[in-house]
Amino acid sequence: LVPGDTAATALRAAADAGQKADDADRHTAKGQELFRQGQYDAARAASDDALALVPKHPAALALRLDAEVAKLVAAGQAALRQGRTADA
Repeated sequence: LVPGDTAATALRAAADAGQKADDADRHTAKGQELFRQGQYDAARAASDDALALVPKHPAALALRLDAEVAKLVAAGQAALRQGRTADA
């Protein structure tokens, strides 16, 4: 880059943003796979990694919410199986 070259700086910023988006997509895809395996904490962590790169990444936001809800549902079901209805 040449100092003061606004076109080159803009191209570099666009390339960096594209790389962040690609990385966020990879984290989200990994999180979705972890979610399918029932690993809700790990899925949420992967969505948080994606959101650190792209804060409003739609799929990562949805995954984060799904993982939180699934974890709560699983905990409630476990409580019911153990007869702890007050905790369900």
